[in-house]
Amino acid sequence: MKLLICFKRPFLSNFLLIFSTFALSASTFAAPRIKDVLQLKVIGKNEHVVFFPTCAYQTLEKDWIVPIHGWIYNPERRSKRRRAFLSLLTNVVDEVLDLDESEINKDILYKRVNPFIVDNHRRRKITLRFNDEIQRELPKRSRKNGHFTASLKFTPEELEHIRNSENTISYQAVTGIKNDNRVFQGTTQVLEPTGFSVISDVDDTIKLSYVLDKRKLVRHTFLHDFVAVP
Repeated sequence: MKLLICFKRPFLSNFLLIFSTFALSASTFAAPRIKDVLQLKVIGKNEHVVFFPTCAYQTLEKDWIVPIHGWIYNPERRSKRRRAFLSLLTNVVDEVLDLDESEINKDILYKRVNPFIVDNHRRRKITLRFNDEIQRELPKRSRKNGHFTASLKFTPEELEHIRNSENTISYQAVTGIKNDNRVFQGTTQVLEPTGFSVISDVDDTIKLSYVLDKRKLVRHTFLHDFVAVP
């Protein structure tokens, strides 16, 4: 009954409400695990770490601050309930957008939706390696949503040691597991004390989104490859 009522709402609000309801339901499929409450320093074999781009800046005291923002989670790709959710979502997209199943690129749809239905891991202790030499343990553990943040301070000499020719800083999460070939890498752009920075929106400025056409917006967000604005 609630689903029928939802369809009376404006199109985009309707779609997002349905999507968020299903995503929240899917995120509760997995039962809590004992290791989720342990204070671990090891990135488990089933865990994945994503780093978000940040910008380093110099303080008035001439030290450099390197912000860190990441996310640790278990993709749960083998979960039968998650696969059932994705199948149901495909049918909803089909109905809402009035598409034939052949028009739905399931690979792209699942890729866009998967980050909303993973198992976030809390209280993980993250250690970073810079330049294969300098290691820093982040002071705070990951939060309930799996996100972790920190502002690491470096001297000007240390920054020059870890900064590369592209004026960026690369670092990797230390998994703590021997013979582990996984690489979880992040990048921070170094902002010089003086200069110009361009701050831009993304939708229809960098990427074609068609925000004025709600159906096209949903299609280009969930079903199509991202296309740069000409």
